[in-house]
Amino acid sequence: MMVKKYGLLVIILFFVILADSIYLTDALTRFTVNSMLQYTFVLLYFFLLFSIIFCFTVIKIKKETSRSSYRKKLLFSVISAAILLVLGNSMLVNHLYKPSTLEIVASGEKNVESKSTEVWVTDIFINGDKANFDYLPWSGGWQVKDKALLSSAKVPQSLKIKLPASKDIRVKFLKHEWSGIVVIKDGGKEKSLDLYSSKASSYEYKVNGSENHPSDIRRISDLFMAFILLLSISFLVSIYIKK
Repeated sequence: MMVKKYGLLVIILFFVILADSIYLTDALTRFTVNSMLQYTFVLLYFFLLFSIIFCFTVIKIKKETSRSSYRKKLLFSVISAAILLVLGNSMLVNHLYKPSTLEIVASGEKNVESKSTEVWVTDIFINGDKANFDYLPWSGGWQVKDKALLSSAKVPQSLKIKLPASKDIRVKFLKHEWSGIVVIKDGGKEKSLDLYSSKASSYEYKVNGSENHPSDIRRISDLFMAFILLLSISFLVSIYIKK
């Protein structure tokens, strides 16, 4: 009986730790772009971290002569996690947005009044935070100049930017006398813009390609793992914080 009891405990803890690790790793993809290698590394990191924490927790509980208080703490944690889940709801779903690739094509064409075909991408904002072009994955024949991305080619020149799974992504273009025509390819849709302006100004484009429509199964899975994580945190806090 004891072997079966501890075997069941190990299985439960394994799935709790796995759920916590997957949820937190998925949550990180909201803010940064992860390759499969990076995803695996972060997942293993969280799995190892939670394994160590729960291992010490089990040892701590086993040393206690009276364990009735832990049952009360577990019940309180379940209630707390359920309340937080209801309050958080859609904010706790990790897959409302997906990583995407935005393609910006400097067409090499220009307004008859423009002095050149330049296309400047001056800023990219991810959830309100300015992205650094040195760390944001991009490819193409464009160049980095004055902390911005520039194409001044007379022929079409493509720029592909890998973007994270984020709610609000905005790309800022410079408009001036030397600006040309740009084509933005975003989530299967194309938009052509004439960036020429007699006075220096800017144009801000909101990216739509990162929007996702998760299935009910995916949504329920995310919420279930969020509940397990909230339960884990609440229970661990109740154990290690002394009154």
